[in-house]
Amino acid sequence: MAVQSLDYGLSSARHRSLWRAVAAAAGVLLGVFFLTSAPVRQVESRVDGVTGSMTWKTVWFIGLTSGPRKDVSPLEARLVQAGVPWTPRWHTLHNTHRTLFGRATCYGCGSAPAIYPLRSCLQEFVDASSEDQIRAFVRVMESGTEDEQRAAVEAAERKAFP
Repeated sequence: MAVQSLDYGLSSARHRSLWRAVAAAAGVLLGVFFLTSAPVRQVESRVDGVTGSMTWKTVWFIGLTSGPRKDVSPLEARLVQAGVPWTPRWHTLHNTHRTLFGRATCYGCGSAPAIYPLRSCLQEFVDASSEDQIRAFVRVMESGTEDEQRAAVEAAERKAFP
């Protein structure tokens, strides 16, 4: 009977190269999955329920923030000019998470405050109102009930477009 020696070195090298190829393929698949499905940026918009001013902010995957960008409403500008104090009441309108290729992975929506529909005609309302009328409007938007706020917004629309 002849004894044949087994060469484990060649077989072991094949197994190592096979496992390396499998690990590389798994790494590539995980990378593709991450790039196509993991959120890399989050965009949030908010509106002030008192003045109608808005902010937008983008937070990137690595923690960098671009923003916030603020759109100051004509009502806020008039309040600042007149020195009228107010307490902002920020409401989140939307919060969206997107992948590297722009696909949304998560949507979050909030309820718009009563002043939101008035944003397009705030300049006309401010131009047509006295300082006392603006103070009264802001008081209602700060501390009034939802019904009182809706009524104040409807009155402001009628004032802006008589």
